[in-house]
Amino acid sequence: EIPDHIGKHVRKPHVQIEGDEHRAISILQLCLLGELVQYALRRKSIVCDRTSRLITWFTVNLYHINDLFVRPLTKSSSTQVYSYVELVAEASQEAKWFVSHYWGTSFRNTLDMLLWHAEKRRCRLGRDRYWMCTFANRQWDL
Repeated sequence: EIPDHIGKHVRKPHVQIEGDEHRAISILQLCLLGELVQYALRRKSIVCDRTSRLITWFTVNLYHINDLFVRPLTKSSSTQVYSYVELVAEASQEAKWFVSHYWGTSFRNTLDMLLWHAEKRRCRLGRDRYWMCTFANRQWDL
């Protein structure tokens, strides 16, 4: 069960965006994902398969987010596979910035760094977008 204010941003049917270079994600979309992750972690205790430690908002990283959120949300019963961006976008989303990152960094810290960058560069949170492989690639098709 996803709260309405978050769930309405995950669109069904999903939009198909050909070419992962057209699947950038906005800070606003990342913040909504962060809210979803926090909501889920408050509702359920999730233990990391790799470390056997409880995953919290302070420790959740892109490995966890990919395994626990991106892949389950993008799994399709048909032969079509989707990226996370294709769930939350209305159309092609072009990147203004490319993000190179370590998946093991906490998502909270990654989001804080991107918010800092957006503030310093005076980005429009819903319109200026970042290309991040986790969200642009169709994780079921790699």
